[in-house]
Amino acid sequence: LSTYQSDSEISVFNQAGQGKSFVPSRDFLVTIEAAKYVHQASSGAFDPTVGPLVDLWGFGSAKPSSEPPSRAAQEDLRGIIGIEKVRIHNGRIEKTVDGVALDLSAIGKGYDVDQLAALLKERGCANFMVDIGGEMVLSGRPDSGRAWRVGVEKPDASNLGSIQLVLHLTDLAVATSGDYRNFRVVEGRRVGQVMDPRALAPASTRVGAGS
Repeated sequence: LSTYQSDSEISVFNQAGQGKSFVPSRDFLVTIEAAKYVHQASSGAFDPTVGPLVDLWGFGSAKPSSEPPSRAAQEDLRGIIGIEKVRIHNGRIEKTVDGVALDLSAIGKGYDVDQLAALLKERGCANFMVDIGGEMVLSGRPDSGRAWRVGVEKPDASNLGSIQLVLHLTDLAVATSGDYRNFRVVEGRRVGQVMDPRALAPASTRVGAGS
């Protein structure tokens, strides 16, 4: 699922042309199906084809610009953004339009921690914490016998590392996210890495604003 690894499954798919059939692994297929479900459940607020939009706004591999992209450049992407442009049939996947690019970063880590947790349980481990970048699965208890303690960082870019509250958890999953670590100031306006595919721009929200 790494968009930075050139030989990853998602990179191979993104580099493929229109109509080229691709046989994904089970993990890749399950993640795409989950992304389609979230897309539907969110009325399109979540869309895994935002890869080109992420790049356009300078949050991908491309070097960011100090200027926001033009509205024309944003509208140019409308024809290649939309999960309906990715067809899944008989265990195969293909894009119906050239230029479509998947970005499953928003759910990939969550899927990974679920898989690691399942593996640990399969190996007989009952007490563990799995964490990948803020996506966590907690099972049982640590050696202290108390619940796992998870610190939630205060969403404040000027005071990174400060803790807003501590969660006491066991046999649960928890995920955190915010724009206070990965953002840019464009023309005096703060924009984060969370994209709204319907607006073709960074999502407008106060969640994680932190100032």
